[in-house]
Amino acid sequence: MINAGTPGHSSVDALGRLIAEIWLYEPDVVLLYSGWNDVKNFRATAIAPETPLSRTIRPFDPTADPYQNYRGAWDRLLATSQLYVKLRNRYLGWTIAADAEGMLPSGEVGSTYGAFGPRQYEQNLRNFVDIARNMGARPVLATEATLVLNPDAAADSRIGHVYQLLDQPGLTRALEETYRIVRVVVGDKQVPLLDAGATLNPRPEYFTDHVHLSAEGSEAMAQVLADFLATLLATPAGPSP
Repeated sequence: MINAGTPGHSSVDALGRLIAEIWLYEPDVVLLYSGWNDVKNFRATAIAPETPLSRTIRPFDPTADPYQNYRGAWDRLLATSQLYVKLRNRYLGWTIAADAEGMLPSGEVGSTYGAFGPRQYEQNLRNFVDIARNMGARPVLATEATLVLNPDAAADSRIGHVYQLLDQPGLTRALEETYRIVRVVVGDKQVPLLDAGATLNPRPEYFTDHVHLSAEGSEAMAQVLADFLATLLATPAGPSP
């Protein structure tokens, strides 16, 4: 099993890795688990015919992230102190308007989002399925588990609304939209569904924040995935529709 997930990536990034990298490993099954990072593109100003997603993607620079790269010998030496690292991260967040999930968007938090973000997400899922099949792999789509959709966590301080510029009602509606899109594509393309959200969402102790899992949540996710794959691999693949 290869975990090819990358922090900060959305479904469009997964498409790129599938085309340019994952096919080299000749996988039997490829599973796409996304949603939260795709909702960052739901903002009304994020995607439009005049500003397509392709124009926001920059060439990969492994040295660009100051959270993962030191700024000189003293920075590297002092980073052996956890106190320094915490202060450093606060300083970086203040000076470059970035947080653990990258650059923060500018704008006001609201309840509405544009039409092109959800359509882009659906297009990405459909392309993912087709490309996986062209590689000879069995595609699987999953719902991404999230604390946002826990009914008892509506005002939870662990939920970061600033990443998508959506308040709790808007963020709830957006993530429910990703679930709806996943199920539509699963039905249309006749692919298996790993409904991780249905299993993990009711358990707030499984999350450290909006989508990142605690140690207990990671163990639960691993078990859900193992049980799912055991059943899937024991079932012969049918013809592609």
